[in-house]
Amino acid sequence: MKEELDKFARYQWQYQSILVFFINMIKAGEASGMKDETLKRLKARQDKQHYMKQDILLALAYPIVAAVVAIAIEVVLFLLTNVVPAFVGMFAAFGANLPGDTVFILDFSKNRRENLHLKECEGRIAQ
Repeated sequence: MKEELDKFARYQWQYQSILVFFINMIKAGEASGMKDETLKRLKARQDKQHYMKQDILLALAYPIVAAVVAIAIEVVLFLLTNVVPAFVGMFAAFGANLPGDTVFILDFSKNRRENLHLKECEGRIAQ
């Protein structure tokens, strides 16, 4: 029970300034005779804040998704250049015909490694 009261006290303290703002606005609206207009303005303010938060989250979603996709591509390329070559000798020892997609992956991995080697050589020659 004490733990729940502590949580409530923290929650109340954290949002106290917002609650005081709303209470004071409603009191001012009642005192001026414009309670309906004040409540409409408070609702419009809340809606504006809500939509602004949604826009910010949507704006942040694109870079996060782009970063995850870029990392996934890098992981796949790392696997193709460093892990797949370890299986080439094992597949050659089988001596059986490999499926087309396996052959494609092995060829792609080989070409990727050769292109990386060529890029390293070009970089050294340019220096």
